[in-house]
Amino acid sequence: MILSAYSVSLCLFIDHPKITVNPSSETKAEGDNLTLTCNVTGNPVPTISWTRDGSPLDRNHNSRISFSADKKQMTVTNVSRRDSGEYRCVASNSLGNDTSNASSVDIQCKYNVLLSQKNRSKTDIEVVKVRHTLKIFANFISFFTKKIATSLIIVVTRLSFLYKTRVEINQSLAKQPLP
Repeated sequence: MILSAYSVSLCLFIDHPKITVNPSSETKAEGDNLTLTCNVTGNPVPTISWTRDGSPLDRNHNSRISFSADKKQMTVTNVSRRDSGEYRCVASNSLGNDTSNASSVDIQCKYNVLLSQKNRSKTDIEVVKVRHTLKIFANFISFFTKKIATSLIIVVTRLSFLYKTRVEINQSLAKQPLP
């Protein structure tokens, strides 16, 4: 009988967390959805969290925020201007942590978002300006139409009262004998 001896080598690779893909900066219009992505390496596998302006982001505090299962992707639905800020991805394991570069997120008024995009033509910008101007003008007309209508009703009511009063005075004078 031949006995063999086997030797087993076990090489355990451990590594600090490292951000390999930083989230990109974004400009969005109010009402859009925002999705930021980061990628990390490390062993043990790092846990990922997200911050905005240095404060942790948590689905429990904001129902519009969601994360992918591995938390490498963070989404904010129906963004508003309050969602603007510096977003960062943080990777942590038992050996340490790494923080991504800041992703600058700018949420703009939905009427102005085309103005800030570099690849828009002059015609696109003019269309946005005209639409915005027309909306302001429509609001202006609506406001003053209501004011004018209210004023006309008041004037007609007063004229009606004055006419009625004049008729009554004339009738009263007609009944009196001349001196």
